[in-house]
Amino acid sequence: MDNPVILVVAGSEITNSDVSIYLKATGAYKDAIQELVRRKAVSDYAEKNNISVSDDELQNEVNDKRKELKLFATQDVQKYLSGLGLNIDQWADWLDYSLLEGKVKDAVITDDSIEKYFAENKLQFRKVHLYKISLDNKDKSDEIYMELNDDGKKFFDLALQYSNDDTTKFGGGYMGEIGRGTLKLVLEQKVFATQPGDLVGPVEDNGNFSIYMVADFIDAELTDDFKAKLKDTLFKMWNSGYLQSIKVELPK
Repeated sequence: MDNPVILVVAGSEITNSDVSIYLKATGAYKDAIQELVRRKAVSDYAEKNNISVSDDELQNEVNDKRKELKLFATQDVQKYLSGLGLNIDQWADWLDYSLLEGKVKDAVITDDSIEKYFAENKLQFRKVHLYKISLDNKDKSDEIYMELNDDGKKFFDLALQYSNDDTTKFGGGYMGEIGRGTLKLVLEQKVFATQPGDLVGPVEDNGNFSIYMVADFIDAELTDDFKAKLKDTLFKMWNSGYLQSIKVELPK
């Protein structure tokens, strides 16, 4: 079997086989196959629904990419593609697919579907302004919790005085705008079930005992950026579903 040498480093050869083994060992090979399967599904849908990219659209995309990458001369393009290990036709095919996927995405994920998904899941997109005090002593954390119950306004001062988390203590314990999927599940459930000003804790984690304070909640808004993010999410969901409807098999 042909196994060309890609590079020679200090007299030692790096072959195609070496690259393949490395990709398989790191899991990148499997990820690449899954991505290619996903792309084939998109192309299949496009073909069945007469969605395509015109020559003019592809040429415009090539021109835009050349401007973006500052590839003004032909030799600049050749040098860039050589560094990627691609020829001009392979690069064009890559850009053609990107345009095709965009068209399929626009066809299957409409503005109405995005707005409907957002409305049905709006609470899942809420964020919270969260503060915490972390200590390595359970008794002291219980003591501070009781003190905070009497006067929550002391939170910032007590965080600065006692917290052992240097990333938050100097800001009065402020952790930032926290969304779902950031905290551990049990803690997340408790935090998002509270009311502004409520305390959660002390919560043990790796020998630390943390007290959390919920300042307020931030309701999500369907901005253009968030709309684009939801569109990508819905497209991935659609793609997974579409894959179930087509045949994927090993070669015979």
